[in-house]
Formats: sequence, structure tokens, C-alpha cells
Amino acid sequence: MIDLDRNNQTTIIQFSSRNTDNQQWDIVPAEQGFWFIRNAMNGAALTAMDSRNSTQVRGTPFTGSPNQQWRITPATDGNALIANRIGKGLDIPNGQTRDGVQINTYDVNGEPNQRFMFRRLADLARPIERGPDRDRNVDHDRDGDDWDREHRWERYYGRFDEREHRWGMAGDGVCF
Repeated sequence: MIDLDRNNQTTIIQFSSRNTDNQQWDIVPAEQGFWFIRNAMNGAALTAMDSRNSTQVRGTPFTGSPNQQWRITPATDGNALIANRIGKGLDIPNGQTRDGVQINTYDVNGEPNQRFMFRRLADLARPIERGPDRDRNVDHDRDGDDWDREHRWERYYGRFDEREHRWGMAGDGVCF
């Protein structure tokens, strides 16, 4: 999970799922095609700190600036690629799997260490229903022959709620 470190409340790390508010994120619209990713614990925005490769991302106070805007697009396996406005993707350095690894940005290459799966918070609170079209975390059409990006995102990851002006269902956030 992507985690806002509770110790300093600015460092973005990878950490095992604990279903705590520092691992929960609201995804709200920014400028066309971009999103703000804000932490549920303190409202900090996921922020690209520099345009160089291997620069750590931080949770900083929300300003709405371009370095807090992210594009979310499908990867080849149906998971999400998350890139900032200048095209650098969220990246787990060297594909490390241990807790505490600091998340950075790097040229988008689509490798597994840049692919993320969103889970709606409502899905974490109840068991996942199994069966055709019920498991929101499985791509039943991996060959992509009838890929429809907009509807696919809605089917597997939720939707943009116009009333709440946020991604997901009313009252939901995501973990990724």
C-alpha cells in the first residue's frame, strides 16, 4: 500500500496493508485529465518534488499546484499507471517489496514497480464477492479486444461522483 508515514506526515512509503487512514486516499478532479491525490489522515496532497528521476514524492499541504496533479491511465495489465504533469511516474525503487521503501518518480516505463491497483475503501470493509462481474479487482478480459477505458475504470475501480466531486462512490476513498 502507498502510505503517508505517520511519523513525519510527509514521507510517502510502501507499507503492508493496515487499513488505516494514512493509507487511504481521496482522488479528486484537477485540471482536465488530471487528479489530485489527497491523504485521508491529514489532507496532504501527493506531490512531485522535482522533475529528475528518483526524486521522492511527498505529502504536502494542498495548494492545487501543477506538481500535485496526476494522470491515472491503464497499464497493459489493467492496473494503473500514475504520472505527474511532466510525465514522471510513481515508482517503487528497484521493485523493492519491503515496508518503508520511499516512493519516488521516474520516467514512465510501465514496469511492474510502476503499476498500482486501486481498492475502494468499501471493498476493504467487506469481503469481495466472487463470480463473473463481481470481483472488482480482476480483469476478466485481459486480452483487451473490447477495451473501453472509461467504462472499464468505472466497472473495476469506481466512478467520478458528480455530487461529491470525487472519484469513487459517495463516501469512498481508495487505497493503492
